[in-house]
Amino acid sequence: MRGQLSDPSLLEHRAFRAGFETGERTFPVSIPATGEKFIQVADLGAKDVRVAIDAAYGAQREWATWTCAIGSNGRYGCARTPRIWPGS
Repeated sequence: MRGQLSDPSLLEHRAFRAGFETGERTFPVSIPATGEKFIQVADLGAKDVRVAIDAAYGAQREWATWTCAIGSNGRYGCARTPRIWPGS
């Protein structure tokens, strides 16, 4: 896969959770039909996944206050929109 990218330095195999790198543990993913090693991916345990989910869940309320769209000029933009949440 790295050879197919115009900029191979953009391929990231590390994982980040709640803003912190989880470490360098990785494992290979192979193409089943050929057995060829395709890519290395981060090896996360249950605790790493739980922290990432909790961080994303906590951030979702903030993300929900933004509206994003693609304008007629093709540019993507976001703006904060006031919303009233039940229980706020």
